Amino acid sequence: GYGIGYIIKDDGLSVCASSKHLQTKRFLDTLQGYLTDVQRILVQLHQSANPHAEPFVDHAGILRDSRTGRPINGRISPEATADAYDDSDMMPGYSFFDSGDVEVLGRRKRAPAYYNTGKVIPMAEYS
Repeated sequence: GYGIGYIIKDDGLSVCASSKHLQTKRFLDTLQGYLTDVQRILVQLHQSANPHAEPFVDHAGILRDSRTGRPINGRISPEATADAYDDSDMMPGYSFFDSGDVEVLGRRKRAPAYYNTGKVIPMAEYS
């Protein structure tokens, strides 16, 4: 099982999770992929419900953005490419288990069992 805590604050979601069986990273990676898919779907729904106004040509014959009034020159700015989604956002329906990462995890060198574990507290000492 997992121990999961979350905080919703300032239009954000913070998640803290732990697993008795050391599956925390895989769970959080899968959760992040799911939340990214949900975000992508919400953005698509918002964009389809709120279409952008068409650009216009001003009196000087310059094509301008109707929202900002700035000229449209057809060049891609470095800021626009930095804000864009990466390729993983464009592949909906592929979960952690479909991505091939499972095979990579199997080939990893295993750390000793004592490396990532804490102190075991017997039940008599726990209460």
